[in-house]
Amino acid sequence: MSGILAATDGSPGGAKAVAFAAAMARKFDEALLLLNVMPEFDPDTGSYHGVDPGDTGLKRLLEAERMPLGEFLENASREILSAAKACAEAEGVSRIITVSRGGDPADVILAVAAEHASDVIAVGKRGRGRLAGLLLGSVSQKLVTLAPCVVLVVP
Repeated sequence: MSGILAATDGSPGGAKAVAFAAAMARKFDEALLLLNVMPEFDPDTGSYHGVDPGDTGLKRLLEAERMPLGEFLENASREILSAAKACAEAEGVSRIITVSRGGDPADVILAVAAEHASDVIAVGKRGRGRLAGLLLGSVSQKLVTLAPCVVLVVP
């Protein structure tokens, strides 16, 4: 193997994927690549994909934090990766790389896995409703379908 990629969004499912991938990296003495995918800024619309700029809760949060949305998202990504790295270090992983990118989660995960020649991609299982999952698909379904390497979907 040349490396294991664990993608996390900071959710409990993402944390389980990191823990599983970290145990695997330690066992096989492999590098662990931790990835967080942020919403991507669209200069044409002036907004971030998947983020509702009219959300009143988000507006209050940004006002309380006194920072623009982009900076808030970058800080959140750093915190997610910091927690993931701490988990991997606690597991005894010695070689850890952290990456944060913006874009479509499945596309970014596939691109980063290719760039780093990852042999394994670990992701958490995400629970959309049955109907939404059938109509829209999911990141894990897209990865399982398109990845040229092993994809572990951690429940």
